[in-house]
Amino acid sequence: MSILGDSHLGSISVFLQSDKADESISDSHKIWYLEELIDTEPHLNMLIALTSFELAYSFYNINKHNNTFEISANGNTINFTIESKNYTAQQLATELTSQLALRTASLGQTIILSYNTQELKFDFSSDQLNIPYTITTNTTMTRELGLILPLVSSSGKITSNKIANLSGTSSIYFKINNLGIRNRDSRGKTDGNIQKINVNSNFGEYIFYDSTESIYYPLTNRTITKIEASLTDMNSNELIMNGGDFSFTLTIHFQKVRENIIPRRFLLDMLKMELQDEEKNENVKSEK
Repeated sequence: MSILGDSHLGSISVFLQSDKADESISDSHKIWYLEELIDTEPHLNMLIALTSFELAYSFYNINKHNNTFEISANGNTINFTIESKNYTAQQLATELTSQLALRTASLGQTIILSYNTQELKFDFSSDQLNIPYTITTNTTMTRELGLILPLVSSSGKITSNKIANLSGTSSIYFKINNLGIRNRDSRGKTDGNIQKINVNSNFGEYIFYDSTESIYYPLTNRTITKIEASLTDMNSNELIMNGGDFSFTLTIHFQKVRENIIPRRFLLDMLKMELQDEEKNENVKSEK
């Protein structure tokens, strides 16, 4: 018998590994086709939960989603990307300084980036105080550099608006794309996410999720022939896992369809009230 349900069908667990997927859209987006479909009877609903998960922490804090820097100065706009990898604040300052040095002629100045360990902010300094420069909105490493863009230099300097954050994503969202799960994201949009998994390990280790109490969600689908799962970061970008693997367990319960009693009773009460009003009106007319 199902733990949550009252049906005659037992629960089903589906154990899946990313390296065994039938289709690989990306490292973090996979499709598995089930050799035996999972379906239910008309009087039963299916409920689903993520009951276990493990992931190799193989993704970088700088990747293609946040590795672009753009700056305007001397009538020119310079845009470049840096290599995807794990950076400390000091390493990021060194890398950006090196990239800006290659573009000194176009910028008309030399700009040096340093990291203030007391304030946890980045400082940009130019050797030409009278040539302003702007870090534009096309820069994607805003969280990492602590920037609110655009930013225009004053006397050759720019300091981060906020503290720098190179910790990477703080959580991973596990999403089932094809089963009609109706959870919401920060915008209130239906997104298919069934679990937010905290990143609580270091790079090179494994991230584990083992919930003591799983939350089960109703499915709109009545037949499951495949599972399409994806992993996204806190900005809804698919994880770039650099070849890393993940595995998980989905558990499905079957539950009897509940009759919608309260609305029906409400409608009956409304109908009774309407009939009583009609009867009162007829009585008033007859008395006249």
